[in-house]
Amino acid sequence: MTSEDDPATPTTPSEVRAQRLGSALRGLAAELVDERRKVAQLRREIADLKARLKTLETARPGPRDPDGPPANDT
Repeated sequence: MTSEDDPATPTTPSEVRAQRLGSALRGLAAELVDERRKVAQLRREIADLKARLKTLETARPGPRDPDGPPANDT
């Protein structure tokens, strides 16, 4: 069977263009999935860091105003 007989082989310019567009869309979809995974990982890391910060803030003696003067730890 030759490529001309294969129904999956594009034969007209519009079929070639459609095949290229399909390939490009599949590539973009794969990149989007990768980026979504990265975003999800970053969100988990942010949540972890916020939890750590909250733990550290509650472990300090006395309330502190973040906009006020620095604490005197001496």
